[in-house]
Amino acid sequence: VLEQIARNGLGAPGAGMGMADFGNVAELHECVTVMFTDVVGFTTMSNAVGPGAVMGFISELFSLMDSLCDVHGVSKYDTAGDSYIVVGGLMEQDEQGFKV
Repeated sequence: VLEQIARNGLGAPGAGMGMADFGNVAELHECVTVMFTDVVGFTTMSNAVGPGAVMGFISELFSLMDSLCDVHGVSKYDTAGDSYIVVGGLMEQDEQGFKV
């Protein structure tokens, strides 16, 4: 399906691929929360201080957010620049305590 989208694009609604074609790549999750964060003023701060200070700030901030994820039982999904993405209700623990 993804290769077909890359080749042909999505096209007009109702044309080409039907919704049933996405059944191979989509999953239903009854209750999922996604949180996107962005540091206000990050670009301004980055221009005003050196790269070491920027990296130190992001490292400390993301480490704190990692700890909060553990406390609240949510999972870090991704980081990009100063953005941090968290999901809740998507991962479950198996009988050995691993997230699946």
